[in-house]
Amino acid sequence: MRKIICSQRILTGLHLVMFSCMFVAQASELNVDDYVYLQKLNIEPGHSIYETRIPTSLYLISNRYGTEHIRVLKNSGEPISFSVRKAEEVKQKTVDQIELPYFPVMGASSSRLDDLKLKIMRDSNQLLIDVKSEKNTGVMQQSYLAYILNLENVDKVIDEITFTWPSTQKTFVIDLIIESSDDLVSWIKINDSAVLADMHFNNNKLLKNKVKIDRRVGKYLRISWDRSRYFPALSKVMATSSNHTIHQQHNWHTLKVTKSKDKDIYRFELPGWMPVDNIELILPEDNSACQASFYSRSNEAASWTYRGSKSIYKLKLDGRSVADSIIDVTTSRDRHWKIEIPDSNLVIGNSLPTIKIGWQAEKIRFLARGSTEYLLALGQNADANSSRDYDLLLNAISGDNKTKAKPATATVGEIIRSSTVQAEVISKDEVNTKAWVLWGVLLIGVALLGFMAVHLYKQIKLSDK
Repeated sequence: MRKIICSQRILTGLHLVMFSCMFVAQASELNVDDYVYLQKLNIEPGHSIYETRIPTSLYLISNRYGTEHIRVLKNSGEPISFSVRKAEEVKQKTVDQIELPYFPVMGASSSRLDDLKLKIMRDSNQLLIDVKSEKNTGVMQQSYLAYILNLENVDKVIDEITFTWPSTQKTFVIDLIIESSDDLVSWIKINDSAVLADMHFNNNKLLKNKVKIDRRVGKYLRISWDRSRYFPALSKVMATSSNHTIHQQHNWHTLKVTKSKDKDIYRFELPGWMPVDNIELILPEDNSACQASFYSRSNEAASWTYRGSKSIYKLKLDGRSVADSIIDVTTSRDRHWKIEIPDSNLVIGNSLPTIKIGWQAEKIRFLARGSTEYLLALGQNADANSSRDYDLLLNAISGDNKTKAKPATATVGEIIRSSTVQAEVISKDEVNTKAWVLWGVLLIGVALLGFMAVHLYKQIKLSDK
């Protein structure tokens, strides 16, 4: 009976030791200390693919980490497929509408345009206000031969011209001849086909009143047509100028510079691994100007790489600040940078300039697997699979015309963990401490089992006597 009781006590103690060890192991399995950065990703459920920009806080967390340390996790810590994508420039189209002054050219219906000499009248602003043929013809014989459009004050490239005429009961389809000139004497045809139409029948209407302009034109345009065809008098002419601009969304971070022992050289370090492509050099005083050249290198043993140069100035004119201080540099994640400013003491003085670094945030695209919450993370160790091109899969899905699974926006939320370089060292010490605690618990458990086994053995021997 005593043997049975002692055996049960040993089994109970063994269970307690195993439970304690499992508790410690399980507690360390989902430890946030495995990551230097954790941030919630907020999503609207119901989409397959999500995309978010890498936040500035993640770029700034440590200059020892890069994109190969990025993870996208389920809330449980399970990793999921993702890709890091370069930032895309946003193209914007602006359209300007410009009303053009126009002037009819009158003459006999049998007259040839090239035979007519134009008498030009201008106002005080040098605008063309009237065009008359010098050939004297009777009023009853005169008709519209052409229109002159004045583009003297238009400093933009014309893409399209819109013609407006009063409502008419007649229908027509007519091919215009459009010619360009800078002196109203020599004309060059600029289009092969420019068809206008105004047709209506049984409450159906077809209106074509726009003409594309595919090349640069001079100061004047001459619009003419086959005079055997009907064309109504114009009431308005509008030019359209479309301007395509590229908008770059940049993040900016201010840094301080230090002056090197070397003459005319200033240095600064990137606080993270952002892909810098813009640098703003803010001069310390008004009415300063300098020529600045930028260089970078990955570490202190590497050689310097030239990144660009520019004339920088900061002026005060009539109470207004006028400055040109931003330079486009070749994109780099190099940590160490230097600026060379010849005769720096003379051109900017003894005060130190300020630096702003600018970069386009890269995008994280991930496939939402399962219905759960997600985390954006930065691991302490590089991902061995970081070179896998998940874009092949994600692009195939998002580019499929049948599924049309385009990325939905995921927004970054609460930062759960964000450790500095110093905190990373502390966190590693904490991990090592917990490992020692686990080993300590295991050793104590083994010692306890040995003690209970010896105690049982002694009790068995006493009971046999």
